[in-house]
Amino acid sequence: MKVGDVTTQHYEELLTCGPDHNLEEASSLLAEHNVGVLPVRDAAGGLLGILSERDVVRAVAQHGPAALALSVEDVMTREIVVCSPQDTVMDAMKVMSENNIRHLPLVEDGILKKVISHRDLMKVTIKQFGVTMRFVDDYAKSNV
Repeated sequence: MKVGDVTTQHYEELLTCGPDHNLEEASSLLAEHNVGVLPVRDAAGGLLGILSERDVVRAVAQHGPAALALSVEDVMTREIVVCSPQDTVMDAMKVMSENNIRHLPLVEDGILKKVISHRDLMKVTIKQFGVTMRFVDDYAKSNV
């Protein structure tokens, strides 16, 4: 299965923030929408980075409560790993594992389309595994 075919359980509209938002605003968005990352886009919609819960925790650990006034740009992850709609689910899972990340922006023709989570990929994999196991079970029963 291709990553582009994976249905995410997130909001219809892609939730993002700007580099000039502060961490208090961004943290509120993360909590309110129960998401682990926010893609950071510029005014033209270009992907600049990604703000993860880990980024927020590291900032608070380093700066204390004053971290909430820092801009997203100050703490976001700039080296972004992305996937394309043509990548397979297994390739995406491998990339996530190798990079120790749980979210992968899906970019098509330079445009951010959605964010795929590890949970999204696990659901697809478990469903595929279940179908495969039913096929094997049916095959075994018919050839007894």
